[in-house]
Amino acid sequence: MGLMDIIEELALNETMTLALIVIGVAVLITIILLMSYFNILVTIASFSYPNARLRAMGNPYIRRQKLLELMEMSSPNEVAQEISKEGYKLPVFYVGQAENLYERLRDHLSDGEPNACIVRCLRRYTCYFRLAKVARQAADRDCAERALYDHYNPRCNESAPPGEPCDINFE
Repeated sequence: MGLMDIIEELALNETMTLALIVIGVAVLITIILLMSYFNILVTIASFSYPNARLRAMGNPYIRRQKLLELMEMSSPNEVAQEISKEGYKLPVFYVGQAENLYERLRDHLSDGEPNACIVRCLRRYTCYFRLAKVARQAADRDCAERALYDHYNPRCNESAPPGEPCDINFE
């Protein structure tokens, strides 16, 4: 039985022809609806925040026991280390140095902060500050800042710090 024979039989059987037309139209409508849904998903995804990945991967800290353990920790550094054990990394968005840490943090948190990227991150996310005490010599601070910059690749630093990186402990 060839293709022409099948077409002749379908033409003779009006019920079968009508059924095939209805199925074809239904498939076409389904494809059109799915295409519009795909466009909506692409539009939504372009506005999603980087932390949306955490929700998609699942968050083990939703469980009561893990959350209680995090609440008992004494510092943000401990919390960050515990979270990194689960494979999550807290992004570093800025690396800098200061003679007076209190004044520098106050400057970053003030309305006069000139770096728009820092302002945006501070407004959108819960942020933590980490510090490392380095010798008072400017060369030591410069090389430590450069090593941190090279290691974390922070997006809000407008330029790379001067000097060569030195060996430091990133823990």
